[in-house]
Amino acid sequence: MNVINWIKQTQECRNLRLVNLLSSIRMILLRYDYFSCRHVYRENNKEADLASKEGLQKTLGTWHVKETLDDRTQGYYHKPFIEDP
Repeated sequence: MNVINWIKQTQECRNLRLVNLLSSIRMILLRYDYFSCRHVYRENNKEADLASKEGLQKTLGTWHVKETLDDRTQGYYHKPFIEDP
């Protein structure tokens, strides 16, 4: 929802790491005659909810592991332990 508000300029982006990216997006959108976007709450979009959670886990340095045994599948997030030399 924040990104949509930033693009529509109804809310100010205060994340300095995203300001340049947002500026680039706005420049690209100027090339189009029409652009539309709207927020869909995660509860109404399971695919987006899963993608959001997966992205968060990757940011934290983990990845999703699925193990299958017979007809059962179990999934979990794993963060490797790497020992400094």
